[in-house]
Amino acid sequence: MKKFFSLLALAGALVACTPEEIPTYFEVKNAKAEINVEVIELYTAQPISSAITASAGTVSGSVVTLEGSPRLSAQDVTVSTVYDGKTYSQVVKVSDLLAGGEARYSVRLVVGAIPGDVYKYSYEVTKSNLKTQVGYLDYTHGSHSHNGEPWAYNMSEFILDMECSYEVEEGQEVTDVKYISVDPMFKDAVKSLIDSYDGEIITSEKNYEFKVSAWAMYKVYLTKVFGDKTVTIYAEKDNEKTAIAEITVNSVEYSSIQKEEAPIPGHEGHYHYGHGHSHGHGHGAENAGGGIIWAD
Repeated sequence: MKKFFSLLALAGALVACTPEEIPTYFEVKNAKAEINVEVIELYTAQPISSAITASAGTVSGSVVTLEGSPRLSAQDVTVSTVYDGKTYSQVVKVSDLLAGGEARYSVRLVVGAIPGDVYKYSYEVTKSNLKTQVGYLDYTHGSHSHNGEPWAYNMSEFILDMECSYEVEEGQEVTDVKYISVDPMFKDAVKSLIDSYDGEIITSEKNYEFKVSAWAMYKVYLTKVFGDKTVTIYAEKDNEKTAIAEITVNSVEYSSIQKEEAPIPGHEGHYHYGHGHSHGHGHGAENAGGGIIWAD
């Protein structure tokens, strides 16, 4: 198990009710997913500026944003661009996301053709060995196991207002090349595809804010889906098509973070989603300890 996040609890320590504590409720935020699209020109293996369209969501530059109401349902979203009169598309399988959840998807559209005088080149991309990894919020001050998952308890009539920083991995990189043919004539064609699909997996820090209802048990968890793509390159001459190489690309498909809550057993009568008391006198940020841990 390894630590993944640092967590700040903005509500402060739980204390007895005073006249300054105000009965209130919080508005649930809509779930939001972003699809970040990169367009690579095959001939130069360089990123280019190209208009993006999508079958759902709102497009701004190279980012497609989907917003739930408040939950986001699982759906297939086709992102496309046009290059040299030809449309290039990829289907993104967007997963279900709870209200207030956030998700990030990465797409690389490789556009253009592999130049060749003697042979005509083509390629196809298949995905395999996709894996899902889940990390959970872990409180050093105690958690409770439900169905094998760690949940924290808000044993009070206060709403918890919280935030956490976490790391997101995005991108892809070539991890292996298998040459089916060693003919040097194919060297440049294979290299152009290697360079177009090779990149790097970048880690960046994000911030996630969430609220917890009074008398709620809750969990915050990060989901990462990653795996391999196989790019198979073909050379065709005189109507004979032959595979000449296979490129293995490791990529992060998407990552998401979301909070789920339910009534604490035995306190169902006190729990109402989104409701609780608020501190009217204000408290500074307090380090709650714990973090996110990945299961081995």
